[in-house]
Amino acid sequence: MSSILNIFASSPIAPLQHHMTIVNTCVQALKPFFKAVLDHDWETVKHYRKTISDYEHEADAIKMHFRTHLPRTWLLPISRFELFDLVARQDEIANLSKDITGLVIGRKTEIPTTVIDTFREYLSTALAAANQATLISQELDNLLESGFRGREVDYIDNLVTQLRELETRNDDVQVTLRGQLFELESSLPPVDVIFFYSIIDKIGELADCAQRVGSRIMMLTAN
Repeated sequence: MSSILNIFASSPIAPLQHHMTIVNTCVQALKPFFKAVLDHDWETVKHYRKTISDYEHEADAIKMHFRTHLPRTWLLPISRFELFDLVARQDEIANLSKDITGLVIGRKTEIPTTVIDTFREYLSTALAAANQATLISQELDNLLESGFRGREVDYIDNLVTQLRELETRNDDVQVTLRGQLFELESSLPPVDVIFFYSIIDKIGELADCAQRVGSRIMMLTAN
């Protein structure tokens, strides 16, 4: 925790960015996690489940430290409420990642062969959205230095637009994936179908949360 204190010593924005970096590291571990699921390698699945859980706990610890130790004396064009809201939105992405692994581990849920390609694209767009939200977060200090105006605002706006496009693409792929799963429902165990729909929903929420992080940062430029 001393490293977090060191980050706080320099800027209130730095720990927020550090938190998002940890969140994104947590999220990106879903890629090897699901690769192991597709390979039916459940020992590796458990390994990445623990990795994701560890990063989620680290992100949560940073969030709590941020809330309790953010100095009231800093003069910023961003309110404490806005900073707390942003860190909470970021943290939800890590929470969802852990929830997804729990749904898979709970029943050793497997991905039906005929939907694997669509599922990979669906997961990929969600992870890309988290990456994009992280990129936007890393621009927060530059945004502050610019006084929330000029080219930096235009740059952030472009990044947020790209993030929205990724989230929209994720929505579109979700519709396709749900349609494919619907066609398979009668041939699969009902409880497995319920769990797979839940996994689909959580991955969609992950992309939505990433998009909300980007939009929240963009809103700061309008205040």
